[in-house]
Amino acid sequence: MDQKTTLEIIAPTVEEAIAQGLAQLGLTADAVSVEVLDAGNKGLFGLG
Repeated sequence: MDQKTTLEIIAPTVEEAIAQGLAQLGLTADAVSVEVLDAGNKGLFGLG
């Protein structure tokens, strides 16, 4: 049976958050499904 595990990671970038989650799970990107809840922004008013 497939096991479902949910992680919520906060990091400076989406790529870093995914890398941290994969490291915690000990899995590769091909083995997981990723859902980005909030990609954030670059700074005040999206500038910078």
